[in-house]
Amino acid sequence: MKIKMRSILLLALLFASSGVHAELAYKNIPACGDVYRKITSLVAGAKYREALPIVLQEQSRYPLKKDADTSAANLCLETLAANLYKKAGNIPKAMDMLQAVLKNSKSELGESNSILVSAEVSLSEVYIGTSRFNDAVLILEDAKGIVLRAQSRDNLNLIYTHLGEVYANLGAPEKALEYDLAAYADFKSNAAISGNKFREGIFLKNIAYDYNKLRNFTKSLSTIEASLRLMQEVGISEDNAEILDAKLIWATALRETGSREKAIQINQDVYKITSNPGFQNKVLAGKAQSDLGVSTRGVDLQKAIAYQKDLYKKYADSNELASPQALINGFNLTQNLIASNQADEALSYGNAMLKSLVDFRKKIADNDQLLSTWVRQSETMINMLIGLNLTHNRFDALFLIEYFKSRSLSEKFQLSNLEGQINSTEYKNFKNIKFQLTQVNQKIAVNKSLHIDSPELNKAHAELGKTLLDYSLNHNFNDSVPTSKTPPAWYLAMNTLERDALKISYKFLGGSLWVFVYDGKELYTRNLGDSTAIKKTINDYRLYTRNKVLSTNRAIRSNDQETEKYLRILSDKLVAPIQEKLGAGGKLLVSPDAEIGGIAFDDLTINNKKMYQSFSVRMLPTFMIYDNLTEMKKQYTDSDRNDFLGFGGISYESITKYDNNVSLQRERSHSMSQMDLAVISDQVKNQPELMPIAMLNYTAWFKNLPYSLETIEHIGQRFSRKNIYSDERASEASIYDLMRHGSLERYRIIHFAAHGYVNPYNPMLSAIVLAQTNRAPSTDGFLTASKIAGLSLHSDLVVLQSCDTAYGTYQSGDGVIGLTYSFFEAGSIGVISALWPIEVRKSGEFFEHFYDELKTTSVSEALRRTKVWAANHDFSQDDISAYVYYGL
Repeated sequence: MKIKMRSILLLALLFASSGVHAELAYKNIPACGDVYRKITSLVAGAKYREALPIVLQEQSRYPLKKDADTSAANLCLETLAANLYKKAGNIPKAMDMLQAVLKNSKSELGESNSILVSAEVSLSEVYIGTSRFNDAVLILEDAKGIVLRAQSRDNLNLIYTHLGEVYANLGAPEKALEYDLAAYADFKSNAAISGNKFREGIFLKNIAYDYNKLRNFTKSLSTIEASLRLMQEVGISEDNAEILDAKLIWATALRETGSREKAIQINQDVYKITSNPGFQNKVLAGKAQSDLGVSTRGVDLQKAIAYQKDLYKKYADSNELASPQALINGFNLTQNLIASNQADEALSYGNAMLKSLVDFRKKIADNDQLLSTWVRQSETMINMLIGLNLTHNRFDALFLIEYFKSRSLSEKFQLSNLEGQINSTEYKNFKNIKFQLTQVNQKIAVNKSLHIDSPELNKAHAELGKTLLDYSLNHNFNDSVPTSKTPPAWYLAMNTLERDALKISYKFLGGSLWVFVYDGKELYTRNLGDSTAIKKTINDYRLYTRNKVLSTNRAIRSNDQETEKYLRILSDKLVAPIQEKLGAGGKLLVSPDAEIGGIAFDDLTINNKKMYQSFSVRMLPTFMIYDNLTEMKKQYTDSDRNDFLGFGGISYESITKYDNNVSLQRERSHSMSQMDLAVISDQVKNQPELMPIAMLNYTAWFKNLPYSLETIEHIGQRFSRKNIYSDERASEASIYDLMRHGSLERYRIIHFAAHGYVNPYNPMLSAIVLAQTNRAPSTDGFLTASKIAGLSLHSDLVVLQSCDTAYGTYQSGDGVIGLTYSFFEAGSIGVISALWPIEVRKSGEFFEHFYDELKTTSVSEALRRTKVWAANHDFSQDDISAYVYYGL
């Protein structure tokens, strides 16, 4: 998340500037010009309060409405006085005076006059400084029209500059760039000022900032380097705020174009200056430390967290947590803590940020523009925390209520009733039960990892779950139609989703499976019955399918009758009850829960047809992450990225010759890693007598994958800007090298044709297995889920052409936790993965066709078309249903 630096500088510097507009109208009005010359030295010394009496006394000599010249002198002097009040920090007084000047200048001097323009420019600065950007646009556009109609240049450069500033803060970088370029062109055409190198450098700095926001980092880089050269040529001190600001823009452009190490060095240099106790511009100091954290994240996540924690403490100590910059630092800190699996701290900081966000929104309650901007930030934080199952406490529920009240939806959702419910004894009991249930879940998970059965805990879990359901779902829903008390968190997620897709969410609650279907107008809910039977059917189906695809018996592998029997049962349970809501076809957004994430939803049947024949299906672990993914997609769309990064033909074995015979033998590393031991323990758990052999030849299970290099090269031929890693280069070390140089973020599609490893007890140890020969020091070749979460990606799609990569731990509320989820945390907005073991050659043909379809359509539709094609081209049912797509 990036903050708009120009607005921050303006807040700190605009009202403290020592100069007054060079082109203000009073230069042409004798009485006004005489007074200005008298106070020039006072203004230069920032002695605004001493200058004010001189101006006000002179104004009293020129009564308003006497005649045009006298009125002009009066209004000109009032404008000058208002500017002095503004610079002295009395913003309300300055605003009142300038608004009076606007009214009186129109009545006394006409609709188009130079004093009116000067007052509008001054008032726009007040609006910018108080974040009233919409008001600033209106008044600046009016001033621009007056100047252009008069064919004058007075104040035009300043108007263009301010419009660039305002549009940057309104999230319109294209318009900001248009006006910043216009301001620069006007500056260069004015012979009287065009030789001022420092001023030219500032113009170029603003333009570079716009290019950064437009993600045109190449242009930004050349522009900001020219800006810095100009400002440094005139001998400006390195601790000058404009130069430091320019360096931060430079570092961003460097980081995004792959020069991350140089960017970090620049960020560190700026931070060293701004962290000095004597440095006065605290806003810039905060931005410098925040940027250093962002740059460092891709190299050393823990160091980035340390910078952001330190900055958080500074804001807390100065009671400034409810400020824009502090909030964004807090958001970044919370995201980084999540990425580093520090869930407890993420929850602590995240909830603190939500509280600060409430406080901040109270400050800006009358500012519609800022309110709408920070409502989006509110949603982002809520989605980030709820989407990771970190919140669900009383405070967050009350915060959601405040959000809906601010959007005038209180009547629709009967929030007063819900607010009373949340503060009630029943709700407190509900939270206590939920806390107990969480503790029981944790104990069960620990025992499961140790292969210990827990009948008492299982019984307690069932009883608590039933009680929890009584307090929550049954109080809010009946069996088919939701009541008016439907929790607003549901609508928060649903109403942000695209209108033309039907939304389906399955939830295991209190021993039952519930389905929710939302068509954009109404929410349909239904209890689908006992959850135990459904979970057993899914687990039996998955076990059968896994054994079937691994069988060496051709008859078993080609027998789809048993597969179809399972799918019919699941279709009857999951699809038939909502068949009328689904219609004949279209787009579906499906959020599975727990075990349901272990099947391909589009492989179920409706009207005796596979769903993929009529429905384009996308899966999401939870709808709460949709907004985050949408925002990421917007950021990525205009960025300069390569097309394709592929990993295939990976070196898992070395070949050693013995006379005329050839044998395959693992090339053993010098030492065993913890991951090697974890893999061995898992692979021999059913045959412990194989442990000695495993210790000698400890990754012999991973054989080279035939056809995987051919597949990745054939796919790569479809892209012009690509990079393919094979053999020993397809390594964990290569991934880190790409990330270190900022290159990993610069690919739209990343494809792994590799082995997958699944740890059923610890999903964060599940991995994509990369090169195992000649592993680099401190790497083990296993790109685990926990390592993936710490990567920095800007990808539209990650394809995992690897066995079992869609498998993980089933977690209520989040579906399957494993490799797919980790890629979302790393920054990808879509992942295709496999539910069970796949055959390399057939999967290669499948994905070659998929990429052909992807040229003309979306990922979900391309996958649907490919499944239809595969069904007509000698692919087994298991080959087709193996692949699931999670994402936008």
